[in-house]
Amino acid sequence: MLPFKKQLYMEKKVYKVWSYHKVKNFGDTLTIPILNTFKPKNIVFEHCKNIKHADVIGIGSVIQSLPENFRGYIWTSGSLGTSAQISPQAKIYGVRGPKTAELLDLKSDT
Repeated sequence: MLPFKKQLYMEKKVYKVWSYHKVKNFGDTLTIPILNTFKPKNIVFEHCKNIKHADVIGIGSVIQSLPENFRGYIWTSGSLGTSAQISPQAKIYGVRGPKTAELLDLKSDT
């Protein structure tokens, strides 16, 4: 099962997933297929083109693209660059690697 908390599955049935789409990238295209592999049957993950409307961001170097008020779920995302800030309301369920974790000042178990 994915690291989403059980109550996540009860909050809503359709989750909008944003990934970088201007240039085709292997990692960015994997998010929805992987989420769909491990989800309960009553949940639907669908792509959204505007990050401001996203409930979930996933695989890819996308953290630096987040709006300041992002309140959704960050799942296995990374960041390009040397600085990144995320909203305290964002829910982190994993980042891409130790450099992203360090950049966001996260403990090693996040």
